[in-house]
Amino acid sequence: MLPLFLLAVALPHVAGGGISCYDDAGQPVDWFLAYKLPWPRRSPPAEGMRYMYQDARSGGWVPGHTLMNSTQSAVGRTLLQLYQGANRRTEDTAYVLYNDQPPKNVPSSTSPRGHTKGTQLRFDDPAVFDARVQGAFAQALPDLHLASKMQHVREPPWNRSAALTSLGGRRFLSLAKFRLFQDDLYSGWVAQALSSDLYVQFWPNSRGVLPSNCSGPYRVYNIEELGFPAPGPDFPATVDHSKWCVSTESTPGWACVGDMNRNLEEEQRGGGTLCQQDPAIWKSYYALVQKYSKC
Repeated sequence: MLPLFLLAVALPHVAGGGISCYDDAGQPVDWFLAYKLPWPRRSPPAEGMRYMYQDARSGGWVPGHTLMNSTQSAVGRTLLQLYQGANRRTEDTAYVLYNDQPPKNVPSSTSPRGHTKGTQLRFDDPAVFDARVQGAFAQALPDLHLASKMQHVREPPWNRSAALTSLGGRRFLSLAKFRLFQDDLYSGWVAQALSSDLYVQFWPNSRGVLPSNCSGPYRVYNIEELGFPAPGPDFPATVDHSKWCVSTESTPGWACVGDMNRNLEEEQRGGGTLCQQDPAIWKSYYALVQKYSKC
């Protein structure tokens, strides 16, 4: 239910700490995608931790080798680098930990924090519960340092695009908005930024869900049903908490993984999406769309 997009990003003027993304076999990779699958009813709880996996070498979606919460999964192997070194006050590692439902010791706020899992944190405005951004990292990445202290952007523009390049040279486009942007991320900005009609997957069980939108120059359609290639499952959007979008055409062929639902509340929260223009990635996401709601 969660499409996780992890990549190793080159940070100029910051010493490398030997951290990398790892695949299911424990081999370093430049980036990977992990899509947590819905829990099948009347099945053991562990079945709710199954996932589909993809990287540059997988040839599309393949079943994950283990469970999402295992230290032997791609996600587990990658994040374990942080937790194994949690007690070492090293200068070659920085981190910011946050959650939509953070621990109780996080200071409360009268404004809604970001519904966020990704980048550009001063726009996303997450509820940070642990962070270490020191030394060279604080100097080279002042926005990350401020975000670790939950200091959001203070003046417009309330949205921003940022080009990112992985260590392997792969280009990504990050699109983020602060809560004062006050519009739907997808119909209000992403479709225009990518010059694309979009199919959007999000959790449609919340209040104030926005219908598919064809009022602008680019159309935004809500996905209703999804399906992975065999042996992957089919399921309705109502049991899938993931948030992603894909262009309706192979040209320009964008696919984005993000953190925003399409509803009225999300217009008042920060968040964003991370996009990649790659034929193989586009094809793998486009193929998931089995049914969508028309305008």
